[in-house]
Amino acid sequence: MQMMYDDRTIYKKKMLQAKQQYEDTKDAKYLKEVSRYNNIQMARKISLNSAYGAIGNEWFRYYDLRIAEGITTSGQFSIRWIEKSLNVYLNKLLKTEGIDYVIASDTDSVYITFDKLVNTVLKKRTDESEDSYRSRAVDFLDRVAQEKIEPFIDKSYQALASYVGAYEQKMQMAREVIADKGIWTAKKRYILNAYTFGVYKKYAKLKEGDYVCITNCGAYGRTLSSNYNMRPFIEEIVVNNNKYKTVRKRQKIENLI
Repeated sequence: MQMMYDDRTIYKKKMLQAKQQYEDTKDAKYLKEVSRYNNIQMARKISLNSAYGAIGNEWFRYYDLRIAEGITTSGQFSIRWIEKSLNVYLNKLLKTEGIDYVIASDTDSVYITFDKLVNTVLKKRTDESEDSYRSRAVDFLDRVAQEKIEPFIDKSYQALASYVGAYEQKMQMAREVIADKGIWTAKKRYILNAYTFGVYKKYAKLKEGDYVCITNCGAYGRTLSSNYNMRPFIEEIVVNNNKYKTVRKRQKIENLI
């Protein structure tokens, strides 16, 4: 398990580096590297995640419900720990009291609002365009994440490891998305107006009627799709150069009733 985890960390880092190199150079050779490294790291991720399900399966050789429950409860506890720690830290940093800066959390993520920090530290210049101001804000928040938030999270999780007597501190978090707007409707159901997903990308201006292709959505594609809450499957299309073909038609709500 440790070897698989280490492998996944290595190849995910290589994937992000290749993505950034492609964004900087637009050299198509990096797209092949992105695809290769992504396939490897996703294979490791799926294998690691499946171990949790296997441990909770009574037919598995190493089945132990206590361990399965321990994985779930320790995950819940660790994310609540870092949520509370970040709120204490940010209230102290921004000289506020009782403000909840963590606006949402997930299995392994926290979403933090930095509007007060940005509005206090980063003033808009006279005659500065919105695009220029947003670009400076993104750069500023990226530095804040690397120089302040991530080191604090590492320190907090080390304190948690000492508190629970952990064999080894294994919790790590890094900045992923920087966005200026977000809407949450339920767990794992949200939308962000993002400027970066760990890689700085330059997006073209969009207008109504344009088609947008998201070429990589991690594990949250067909593999983990479901009809939860009566959501139909979307249409699946395979694209090869300038040709495309529908391989699975859009599911109708009538098919679920």
